[in-house]
Amino acid sequence: MLPRFGGSGATISGFHRLVVQEHDVGASEAEHLVHGIWFYPVKSMRGHRVDSIFVGEHGIPGDRGLALFDVQDDRPASAKQASRWGNLMDVEVHLEQERGGEWPCPVILEFPDGARYSSSDPGIDDLLSRRFGFPTTLGAAAHDQPAFFDLAPLHVIDRGTMAHLEQLHPDSAPAIDRFRPNLLIDFPGSTGGFVENEWIGRRIRIGVDLVIEFTRPCSRCIMTTMAQGDLPGDPAVLKTLADHNALVLGDGGPSPCLGVYARTITTGTIGTGDLVVEESP
Repeated sequence: MLPRFGGSGATISGFHRLVVQEHDVGASEAEHLVHGIWFYPVKSMRGHRVDSIFVGEHGIPGDRGLALFDVQDDRPASAKQASRWGNLMDVEVHLEQERGGEWPCPVILEFPDGARYSSSDPGIDDLLSRRFGFPTTLGAAAHDQPAFFDLAPLHVIDRGTMAHLEQLHPDSAPAIDRFRPNLLIDFPGSTGGFVENEWIGRRIRIGVDLVIEFTRPCSRCIMTTMAQGDLPGDPAVLKTLADHNALVLGDGGPSPCLGVYARTITTGTIGTGDLVVEESP
């Protein structure tokens, strides 16, 4: 059994360079839809796109439910610490069984050099420790802190925002994988251009049952610029956000932002193509 740790406060393989089609978002457009759903079994590693998924009280079961830990300081690994951990976003994560049942289910970590490590192997911690050169363990989130997300259990991006970013940053079409959302949707009334900023405190219903409330903009960091899979490094994408959508969050200075965090109000199963409508509080 994997050791369990508290939350961090803070692909299964498959890579998706989103091509956002221009679309008319005028009054004649009646439907706003879900266009993509992702979850990330291991914090800071590659994600998996699915057609449908259950969203619970604490977000998507199994999303960021595992993390590597430096045993010496009991802190979860982050792709931001590349000097210590290398590029974790180049690590693919494969499920050893179909989704369903208890989480975490066994996973296989596949590194770029082809090395594969199964979480069900009793010796995985020794293997990982030899790989990284210091005591390392693969741990599961504690039951009372069910995931190693940074600030909120759900991360949502508007499709029009991605189209707008492509216009601002045409030299390298931004891939949705750089921003690691759980959901890519059409926000009701979206006209593109970082519309998520206007949705803090508001709610949407997705499909039949799921209702989520948006809590704060998502500030971006160096992870958006890092190479992963067939995506090259792209330092300019973060500068583009800093130039066009820097927001003051809390007591800090302006931060480059894209997307929005959310929490679950009513749980439910959702799928690609589901309707998205604004929900009154």
